[in-house]
Amino acid sequence: MPLKQITPPEIEPIKRDEAKDHLRVDGNADDLLVDALIRAAREHCEQYTGRSLISTRWRYTLDGFPCDGTIRLPMSPLIAVQSMTYDDADGDSQTLDASAYRVDDASEPPRVRAAYDTSWPSTRDHMNSVTVLFDAGYGITAESVPFALKAGMLLLVGQLYESRGEGAKRVEIPLAVMSLWEPFRYQVML
Repeated sequence: MPLKQITPPEIEPIKRDEAKDHLRVDGNADDLLVDALIRAAREHCEQYTGRSLISTRWRYTLDGFPCDGTIRLPMSPLIAVQSMTYDDADGDSQTLDASAYRVDDASEPPRVRAAYDTSWPSTRDHMNSVTVLFDAGYGITAESVPFALKAGMLLLVGQLYESRGEGAKRVEIPLAVMSLWEPFRYQVML
């Protein structure tokens, strides 16, 4: 059941100057490195928490509609479901009308179910026959991202920056980072 980012975030939740202030770095010799560490910290935060920090488009594919009738989207907070497509029993691609399903963006994880008193259509029995295209994130600005997530990212950027010359040595994620991110984490039961 693959999840793929379709549109990357237009900005990072932490600005380079914020990270450089945190690192106590002057000058611009390490700017590219700092940018890369910010991105790595964001990607790790998103993977750990199951949250898209800045508004991003995602594609989630399933082999068919779930037996229990509920599609649990593996990325939060949900902004909107853009479309749902499926391969019908004949193998033809079909787009579901938005009135054919209900979206629950208040739950963790966000859920999609067939509309009241209906059921999901039959699909062709093959891989990736159902596709949900959706947007998730806290917003389009860095200010929309909860501070605890950004604070954890800054700590991780600092750890990665200090460990940059250690080659293949495994970098331990500081406990403080996990403590800041843990309240935002949820496990998608697939």
